[in-house]
Amino acid sequence: PLTIIPSEIVKNEISNVSSWDTELTYNNVELNASYLKTNPVEAVVIDISILETDRISLSVESIPEGAMGINELVLALHDTVVEPQMVFSMLEKLGDTINLANREAIDFVASNIYNAALNINGEILERHSQNVVPSYLKPGLEATVDTLANEDLKFANTSSNPVVLKLAMDEGDLLTEVYTPAKENEVVISVSQDEEIQPRTITRYSEELAIGQTEQIQPGVNGLRVSVYRTVYDEQKLVSRDYYPPVNR
Repeated sequence: PLTIIPSEIVKNEISNVSSWDTELTYNNVELNASYLKTNPVEAVVIDISILETDRISLSVESIPEGAMGINELVLALHDTVVEPQMVFSMLEKLGDTINLANREAIDFVASNIYNAALNINGEILERHSQNVVPSYLKPGLEATVDTLANEDLKFANTSSNPVVLKLAMDEGDLLTEVYTPAKENEVVISVSQDEEIQPRTITRYSEELAIGQTEQIQPGVNGLRVSVYRTVYDEQKLVSRDYYPPVNR
């Protein structure tokens, strides 16, 4: 093997990732360099349980009946570590795994991760609304991710500590938790229903019905305009405004 001069620059770069063992990972780098190997260097991951001192977010939501492929998404996202000032991208993290789940499952998981990102005071970089009120969470806290439309869910960890995203399935529920070595601030998320929009009534005439007879084909559902606010250190900021159109009667 070639003799390698130690590099503090490389070691410092490795140490920036809190979930890696700096010394062991650096030894692997030196080993590859000393033999002029071109294959990627595998980082040595520490036991991330040491990062799970404080739980800063928890949600338990019932999995929708039509959601298929939830388990595959959970396995791909569980124990994701987002370092300080790093960006989480759901499309990037899932990769081809996203093709193993249907639309309802993807949006359900995306919504729970978005809700977690709000509660950790992460900076939301990209989020798209489903434009319909789901059966889970509150209006304004849902999200959708679509590969074909290039619609992603992205947030940045703006704290000075890493956060660990943990997902688990438990008897028909999805548990979404976020842990950090040290909680930095208290976050409160509130949803304000700004306006309730009444549905229209659409009347159709049919030869199959007798004179004076009526039949309701579709019940009406009220629409909503909502605003989501996040309060940190008694400072309240607007996060988003969403519109859910009514379903006509």
